[in-house]
Amino acid sequence: GQQARRTKMLVEDLLKFSQETPTQTSRSDVQVLLNNAVKVAGIESSNVAVKMNFVETLPQVLVDTSQILQVFVHLIRNAAEAMRESPVRVLNITGRTANSQVHVEFADSGAGVKQPDLVFDPFYTTKSPGKGTGLGLSACYGIVQKHGGSITCHNRPQGGAIFTVTLPTAPQPELQHA
Repeated sequence: GQQARRTKMLVEDLLKFSQETPTQTSRSDVQVLLNNAVKVAGIESSNVAVKMNFVETLPQVLVDTSQILQVFVHLIRNAAEAMRESPVRVLNITGRTANSQVHVEFADSGAGVKQPDLVFDPFYTTKSPGKGTGLGLSACYGIVQKHGGSITCHNRPQGGAIFTVTLPTAPQPELQHA
């Protein structure tokens, strides 16, 4: 029975993963999306302190807000899960702008990732059997790529992992002359 349920969940995840969702883009404020993602992620019970740091007001990005919100929520939940055994549970979310791009870093105080270069591969998971399918970060990778951005992962020297999402800034709207 348990294996049948696990297979059913895996098939459902594969179907979701394979579906091509049409992208409906609009100008969006990354800071608002991040604040909403923290609320939606529902990590209050995991005793994780979320610290947001924005050096500047970030320019808007042209994205499908529900898809990018999905990416941010997934990264926040993964970070909370990675810190479950850590004595210190802090997720630092930092935003900055460079070269017409918005960079958002999710830095956790967990143990880090054993193979950061593999985390975006489909079916790669660090979770125990039955706990994850390894499709979440792969889906995040696809969403960010579809938006003309990039997502990377590396370990911090002091421990923990950093996931960086880079998205192009939205073009400046044309001024209407009267």
